[in-house]
Amino acid sequence: MKRVINGLRLAACIAVVVLLFTTTSGCLGGAISQPYSVSGKITDPDGNGIGGVAIAFSGRFGTATTSDDGKWAKDGLKGKVTVTPTKEGWKFTPGSKTVSKEASNVDFVGSKLDYLGLFELSEWNYNVTIEPPPEDELNELYVSVAVDSVEECEDGTYFYISLEGSEVAPAYHVLTGQPEPPEEEVMLAIARKEDGYYLVIQVEGQESIEAFLFEAPLEAGDTIMGELFTVEGEESIATPTGRFKALRCALAGSDEDDVERITFWLAPYIGLVKAEIVNSPSPGDENSETATLTIILESYAAQ
Repeated sequence: MKRVINGLRLAACIAVVVLLFTTTSGCLGGAISQPYSVSGKITDPDGNGIGGVAIAFSGRFGTATTSDDGKWAKDGLKGKVTVTPTKEGWKFTPGSKTVSKEASNVDFVGSKLDYLGLFELSEWNYNVTIEPPPEDELNELYVSVAVDSVEECEDGTYFYISLEGSEVAPAYHVLTGQPEPPEEEVMLAIARKEDGYYLVIQVEGQESIEAFLFEAPLEAGDTIMGELFTVEGEESIATPTGRFKALRCALAGSDEDDVERITFWLAPYIGLVKAEIVNSPSPGDENSETATLTIILESYAAQ
């Protein structure tokens, strides 16, 4: 009887081992996926192809680039792969897609971003600090900039903006280069004409002024507002709403001995993320001290 029982046990063990081996082999065999190919097209909202879009594939499958008509293709993919398009100055919908088998319709739609983050109803909210703090200032300092309306004209697109808050004057100073807003009602707009940007100031009862700001994209050595500001280089700027790669722009020809120094940081496709106005005492003025006003981005919303 013992021999029979031991024999049954041995048979059962062998059966289990065989079953496990067979099952495992089947799982391993099923896990070996066959290579497949995918392709698609990336277009703008009007259906025009977007060339030069870099397409990344998860799992170390390299990249692809769209041709001038927006078409792209990729061979040799295995398993689940996330496909993500990127191009500076563009936003894509959806942001990515996941594929696991052959497909020819992995398409995306791209929308071009404005270099200054200008869209209808765009809004920038800034915190303002003054060092040393004024003795009589108890309320929180802030300024908001908003695009109230957009007008398409023959020569370009006009974005009409408004300023609100406790520190409108320094914000106006940074935006226009003027010491302070006039007493009369003033209308501000930024005009985009192809890659060029212009500041438009309309004071009630006076002719409008249109001043060239710059041509996008900016790089180190370029100037803004004629030659009023110089782009000195790129820096990483931390703000309450995130960290940005921004261009440091300083008042041309300024140095530490100047009574007033203005520096601002411009993040492409977002806009102004930080500004500093440093006012130093005039030579021989021993009754005043250096004051620094800092404007920093609290939030940005684009519709």
